[in-house]
This record gives sequence, structure tokens and C-alpha cells, in this order.
Amino acid sequence: DKTVSCVVVQNTVESVGGARTVRKEWRSDEVPGRVVKREVRQYLNGKEVESAFSQMEVVRFKGKR
Repeated sequence: DKTVSCVVVQNTVESVGGARTVRKEWRSDEVPGRVVKREVRQYLNGKEVESAFSQMEVVRFKGKR
């Protein structure tokens, strides 16, 4: 296992009607595609919509040598 340094980027989009989407990405130049982990959470009137939560995480990749 190897520890990878990441930059966290968060993007929040608010819509009329109280809907809000929060996207969070952990990025690293050491990983192909740059995204190590991605989370998307949706909220409606301040409460998280459980069925809308999604998460992606890179668990393995081949490093450059």
C-alpha cells in the first residue's frame, strides 16, 4: 500500500426549490485520470437524500516506473 497526496475540490450547486448538490473530489497527479475518490451528495430542504448518495474510489492502479 502507498499513501498518495491529494487535493480536495468541493463544488456546491444550489437550485430553486431548496435542492443542493455537493460534489467532492480527491485529486492526485500520481493517479491516472487524477481522481482518487469522488463523492456526490444531494440535499433537499437541508436534509440529505439518502438514495442520491454515490461514491467512487480508486483502490488499485499501476504506477509509472
